[in-house]
Amino acid sequence: MKINLIMKKFLCFILFVSLCFSAYGASKKWLNYVNSRFGYEIKYPNIFSQQTEPANGDGIFLESKGGKIKLTLSGGFNVLMQDGQSILEGREIKNVIKKESGQNYFRIVCQDGKNIIHEYGIVNDDNWASFTFSYPDTKNFDKEIQRMEQTLKLSN
Repeated sequence: MKINLIMKKFLCFILFVSLCFSAYGASKKWLNYVNSRFGYEIKYPNIFSQQTEPANGDGIFLESKGGKIKLTLSGGFNVLMQDGQSILEGREIKNVIKKESGQNYFRIVCQDGKNIIHEYGIVNDDNWASFTFSYPDTKNFDKEIQRMEQTLKLSN
């Protein structure tokens, strides 16, 4: 009987903790960025306090309070008619953790000091779009990066 009471308390605790984490994940807001010049869009987490737009209109630079987390969204015309593989081959990358590509995408993950840099891009015959997410190696943004990769779209 004492074991059942302990088990019930344990299950209640697990339920409480899981509900707290569910509420935290649900409350995390996402913003949508659309770049009409190069025809791309992406959803990104609302964790950035500073936003800068370059004069050429190719994207935005975002930075967290304190500047430890950075996100760059950019795009352009595919004037060289490259695919994901040729874009990746043309890059000089140090401290590579992972790199992969296909005809329509490329992904690079590397370490720069105490920061992880994750770049993901997509390409079609007309345009390319990418994001570069930089964060301290003590943090984990795998779920956010996965969602950003899934939501990065070219309109044509």
